[in-house]
Amino acid sequence: MTPRQVGLLLLLQIPEALVENLDSLVPEPIVERHPILTVLMLLPLFAAASSISAALTTLALAAIRRGAVPSLASLRVQMRGRWKGLLLSALISGVLIVAGLPVILPGIYFMAVYLFVPAVAVVSPVAPASVYLARSKRLVKSRLWQVLGITIGLLAFGLGLHAIGESVGAWLAPGGGSGTAAALLARSGVAVLASLGLNMGLAWYFLRIWEHFLAGAENGK
Repeated sequence: MTPRQVGLLLLLQIPEALVENLDSLVPEPIVERHPILTVLMLLPLFAAASSISAALTTLALAAIRRGAVPSLASLRVQMRGRWKGLLLSALISGVLIVAGLPVILPGIYFMAVYLFVPAVAVVSPVAPASVYLARSKRLVKSRLWQVLGITIGLLAFGLGLHAIGESVGAWLAPGGGSGTAAALLARSGVAVLASLGLNMGLAWYFLRIWEHFLAGAENGK
């Protein structure tokens, strides 16, 4: 992988990294008094940003696997007509995940079966959001336990990196609060690197199983 390709992949993580700091910008009294309202306000932004980073990373890695040279211009062309389906399917899956999280197991299940919705939305023919949701569920169905393990690992990894970002931010700005520029910059840097690793790993895994999925569909399985 060339430095230019690495730079592009890092750039594609910015949307997801930016929303990682949104919760710290909401005053704590509001979060404590209105937790459900806070989640409802932030959910669309989290769903949109994370799906954009995941989807564009998938497209870029698919191009690299083909021996092509991805760029922002080429990705923009490939995304024509896909934004509505991508964002709507990400929002629906996000609502289902958040609704299931209070009971824990349903939330983790929804996270697993809809883990590849952004990737499916950009490699499939343009279709309604419901098609992307159903296709992600079908893709995961034959390897549910494996994807559940990946999902739990992602949750643990994300919590660990969040703690690291908070610690680095506190070290850079002792006593300055979580919303200081130094703390936000530290968390953003950690978030970009974490997003790159997670989205690249998921994209490589998805592209591999997607090939098997398509081959099985062609053979009538």
